[in-house]
Amino acid sequence: MKTNKILASIRAANSKPSTVIAEAQQLFASSAPAEEKLAQLEAMVPDASPDEQEALGDLMSAVIASQD
Repeated sequence: MKTNKILASIRAANSKPSTVIAEAQQLFASSAPAEEKLAQLEAMVPDASPDEQEALGDLMSAVIASQD
């Protein structure tokens, strides 16, 4: 629900295929523990474009929200 809206906004904002976003979405969908997902998403930020960084931030927020 909330996560689906975040993912939809990420897809819409990134009309060009992005390896960073594709990897982040796969990581988000994985069964890895939340702490591991957050660490890996944070590691992607320095190499990402500003738009990708925003999308990564949205995914990190979704990971945190999914823990509640």
